[in-house]
Amino acid sequence: MKFFNVVHNDGAVQVRIDDDGFATLEIVKIEDSGVLVRAINQTFRAGAQRATFFTGDVANPKEVRKHLMRARTGTTWLNGMVTHLVDGEFGPQFRIDWVEMPSITE
Repeated sequence: MKFFNVVHNDGAVQVRIDDDGFATLEIVKIEDSGVLVRAINQTFRAGAQRATFFTGDVANPKEVRKHLMRARTGTTWLNGMVTHLVDGEFGPQFRIDWVEMPSITE
């Protein structure tokens, strides 16, 4: 089992990777997409093969629209299936499931 955080200001992406290569990523107070890219890439490099990504409350209206459209139509994000979970205090929360862990080239 591996654990690490990708920290930015007062937030973080918390990552857990089990012994079978399944990762769980949870966003806590992160709004910078660059931090998400770093977390996804670091998770990939740490050996994750599959993952579930929990967004927390998404407050950015542009990101909310895109994820809601993906959830409604079955369109993927980085080949991961997007599911709208609940409407949180600051915006909707989503779950993204990757059968194959992506890496992002910048």
